[in-house]
Amino acid sequence: MRAILYDKSCNCPSSELARRALTQAHVNFESRPLDTHPIDRDGALGLARGARRFLVKTAAGFVQRDAAREPVSEAQALEWLLHEDGFLRVPVLVWGDMLVRGYTDELYERALAEPPPETARP
Repeated sequence: MRAILYDKSCNCPSSELARRALTQAHVNFESRPLDTHPIDRDGALGLARGARRFLVKTAAGFVQRDAAREPVSEAQALEWLLHEDGFLRVPVLVWGDMLVRGYTDELYERALAEPPPETARP
């Protein structure tokens, strides 16, 4: 199953680390730099609506949420996903039913240890 990584093509250490982690884990992914694939509020909500599992970097580590057990409101999704300028923060990994926002080694170790089922959305 192919993953999509929304990232920045230059000057973004987190995006580079995310690409490297996916490559090292042999995850088939497509990089979509925001300079050519901008994601606004509506696009971010679309990504959030398609996800069941969320892993989101926070100042204290990360939040893990299963929307089937604890729904994610639009306001919460936008807080997690958007910059103040109204566009998507990066990196954002969409892999099946999982959405990962931000990068830390621990966050990606958790995400890569729990790959999405093959029947999840492409």
